[in-house]
Amino acid sequence: METITNHDAYIVAALEAFRPLLAQLRSQLAGTLRDVKEIISYNMPGFGIGKTVAAGYAAFSKQCGLYVALGAIVAHGDVIAAAGLNATKTALTFSLRNPFPNELVRTLALSSREQLGFCGIGSDLINNDHICGLYALFTASIQPAQSPGPQASSACENALPFPRYRMAFQTLCASDQRHCTPPRTAGP
Repeated sequence: METITNHDAYIVAALEAFRPLLAQLRSQLAGTLRDVKEIISYNMPGFGIGKTVAAGYAAFSKQCGLYVALGAIVAHGDVIAAAGLNATKTALTFSLRNPFPNELVRTLALSSREQLGFCGIGSDLINNDHICGLYALFTASIQPAQSPGPQASSACENALPFPRYRMAFQTLCASDQRHCTPPRTAGP
């Protein structure tokens, strides 16, 4: 099997009958996951960060597949079943006769991204765990006696050493307040 280097090459190498379907799926995923990059992982096209794929797609001899996080498939199992699609732990397969519903592509891609904990910051993506870890570290080292709250959040976000992490933290806090409180630690 030839090594695929980009999405265009993958679509051109697929069976001719599947090319329009793959191009449409690529377009839908790109439009939905605007803040992640096109990547190739396991010789298949996808959208993600580094080697972590939020959503990917593939073509086989008789069908195509959409690959997303397990949690996305579990969360939307009823919609998947109603659409008549076959699902495995991380993939949904479909044929030319039973194409993937457009809205379901969007729903699963966004759900997969959320399951993986990605937050988008312009062209940079940072996993929420990185921000939570930095927050806990800086909150503990800067104001160990202060209880978590707006002042602790403000001190932490100002102390973050890299502008992209500071911006990510601010964006994350604005969208999801649960990340503004550091994890509780065991102790007296």
